[in-house]
Amino acid sequence: MFGGFAEQTRMDANVALSLAELLRQFGGEHAVMSFSIEAERRIRLFSLSVGQGCDQIIRSERENTSIFSDQKKRVIEEVDDAIRTRYEEVFPGFQLSSLLHMPLVFQGRVVGALQLLSCEKDAFRSVQLEALKPIASAWALIWERERLMRESQRSLERLRSFINMSRQVNSSLDLDDSLRSLSQAAKQILGMEKTAILLLAERFQLALKNGISMRTAEELLHLLNGTMERFFHERKPLVLHLADLMPNLEERECTQLVLLPMLYQEKVKGVFAIFLTSYQQLVPEELLFIQTLSNQAALAVENATLFQEVQQRAQEFSTLFEIAQTLTSSLGTKAIVDRILAVAQTLIGAEQGLIFQRVEDSQEMECIVATGPYSKQILGTRLRLGEGITGLVAQTGIGERIDDTTNDPRVLQISDTPEEPESMIVIPLKGKDQVFGVMTLSRVGVRPFREDDFRLISIFSTFAAATLENSRLYEEAAQMAITDYLTGLYNYRYFFKRLEEELSYSRRHGQKLSIVIIDLDRFKQYNDIYGHQEGDRLLALVGDALRASIRLSDVAFRYGGDEFSIIFPDTEGREAQVVIDRLSERFHRMLPENSLVQVRASFGVATFPIDATDGEAIFRLADQRMYAMKEGHH
Repeated sequence: MFGGFAEQTRMDANVALSLAELLRQFGGEHAVMSFSIEAERRIRLFSLSVGQGCDQIIRSERENTSIFSDQKKRVIEEVDDAIRTRYEEVFPGFQLSSLLHMPLVFQGRVVGALQLLSCEKDAFRSVQLEALKPIASAWALIWERERLMRESQRSLERLRSFINMSRQVNSSLDLDDSLRSLSQAAKQILGMEKTAILLLAERFQLALKNGISMRTAEELLHLLNGTMERFFHERKPLVLHLADLMPNLEERECTQLVLLPMLYQEKVKGVFAIFLTSYQQLVPEELLFIQTLSNQAALAVENATLFQEVQQRAQEFSTLFEIAQTLTSSLGTKAIVDRILAVAQTLIGAEQGLIFQRVEDSQEMECIVATGPYSKQILGTRLRLGEGITGLVAQTGIGERIDDTTNDPRVLQISDTPEEPESMIVIPLKGKDQVFGVMTLSRVGVRPFREDDFRLISIFSTFAAATLENSRLYEEAAQMAITDYLTGLYNYRYFFKRLEEELSYSRRHGQKLSIVIIDLDRFKQYNDIYGHQEGDRLLALVGDALRASIRLSDVAFRYGGDEFSIIFPDTEGREAQVVIDRLSERFHRMLPENSLVQVRASFGVATFPIDATDGEAIFRLADQRMYAMKEGHH
């Protein structure tokens, strides 16, 4: 009877077909299937009557716990008035005389119920009850699958809502839009329709309300501005019972109040209040989800506050936003660093600028870009962490504003630059874990920068640091994608792309180009005898030898397991042969002579345009010549 029920997606059709078949086989005038929706504390009730088509099934979404509450399987031949009344709401005018009731049980948990109803006495027998057992078990399994599918869909919707909310907060400085997104997420995903958002300045102020009256909002304001020491101290979600807390509440159906702090850097920026009715509840997962959204809204509050503080510098901030978009559209680190320094100088009217970068695996900072009359003397200068103002800012991660450098003993004079008074702002460039750079902006003379200048550059440094970090990660990822992890040479994915680029250049400029294919003879036997670890060590040595034997303009690749290749721009075959001879000598000295397997190298050379005119033909010819040499070795 169940056939493909578990594979169908239309639950209503499945239930209708099943109830119709049950009425046909077991008798009765009506059939009822009820399922528990635990997350919403209600019952989903399906019913079908004899003579109706399967598309005429009656479905009730309202709460009907009385029908579902009977958890014992049984046949009732003497139906009392109390039981009969339960079904009159579903089947008006129906005189119930016999009832067959079978609970739907999944892993010991009652998830629903199945009933057959008849107006005749003694319509059902115990044998029919036993026959319903496998049907009830199957429907319990189907409903459990349906429940898991709904939960997965809800989780996906929550994730989408969170992503959309994050985008809204991070892409807009409109506080109202961000707060509305928070309220809409609570309503659409969690079904919480009665909410309020209150922002904290010196006192709480109502920013947004949904589903509650102004009187209730005012009571909430009075509550938060009264005795809420525990909430501010713990800074954790707080669940309160409304009966005694807000006795004049107009929304009588609401029984609980959930207060979630809107936290930014451990500071309470506001409160997101949710009013729950008797059948609503927030499970821990939902509470964590909405708390995360609240913190996102707190970030929106902070962004909006900063925006308002720099309204007097509207033109500068407009420039800041514009260049932030420009920076994120470019992924060339050198160009980005130059652009960052130029824009920073323009924003606050600085005459000179420096950017120091942390030297990897050291306690030093190096100047990677400099502007001003002494940029050549300063470029490449290194400072230790804690040395001078720049080193101090790198060490502490805290920016400095100095009105007169001659009156600050922490200032370090850089060699070959004149000692003269300067006004200076030194700001850290921070990644996720640490300071990776420092930006110094200055102008000659005692012409102090304002506090607004310092604040503006602090905001800009956040954009700049994020852009530099993204650029660095992009370049690392791009390099890893085309680099062989073992030898450090380029990999085969990059070989043909680079070959086409070099051939195109050679065609335009009328130059020759040679490629060499290299294969290690008997490497497999060497690997089998000495193991892969020793084989990897040998491949790494070959990579080192290739790098040491070629020019800066040449490019070496690990093409396959023990195959390598080299592209020689502007090089004839006889010139490439000189490199091959040099490599042969290196390999002779490097490859083990006393091993059980004598590893040697075979080479094949082809030249554009003498041997072929396209990349594939040149590669194929060099490969053939390499195999010919390999056969000679064998």
